[in-house]
Amino acid sequence: MMKRFLMILVMVSWCSVGYAGKGHVGLRSGEENKTFNELITNFNKYLDASSFESIDDYCDSITPMNLRYFIEMANCWYEEEIRLLKQYDLWYENLNDILHTTYKRLFNASRELQTLIARRGFRQKDVDSFEEARKNLMLSWYKRSKDEYKKFSTNLNNMVNSGKE
Repeated sequence: MMKRFLMILVMVSWCSVGYAGKGHVGLRSGEENKTFNELITNFNKYLDASSFESIDDYCDSITPMNLRYFIEMANCWYEEEIRLLKQYDLWYENLNDILHTTYKRLFNASRELQTLIARRGFRQKDVDSFEEARKNLMLSWYKRSKDEYKKFSTNLNNMVNSGKE
């Protein structure tokens, strides 16, 4: 009974972490930025669809509550991000590499927390440390993916414009 209660507390903390800094990528003025703006508009739609709350709610609804809960939540997050990137036609090598690196780090942090809980029981400081690491990983993913996609969109925009001249 106590283990189940502790798992519920941990699960609630997984789903309650808020994230800032996921804002949209800004558009550019001028007809010469038409391609850039089209690409970025699509990327911003992806950002809207990939909210932490909706992905966490979905993953939580399908993830069994057991000792592998955190690992399964990390797996589910990764699969959902892949699905959304493909849905918005954003699935390309550089972005995939950034996502996979983030996933590996999240998976390892999840495994470490689950190992700590299994070894010494629930400790709030372990969960707090995990949540901080998770928050930083997610913020890093969005910052790095935005930077990468801006660079990609700029390069493609420049190629289109150079072909017009």
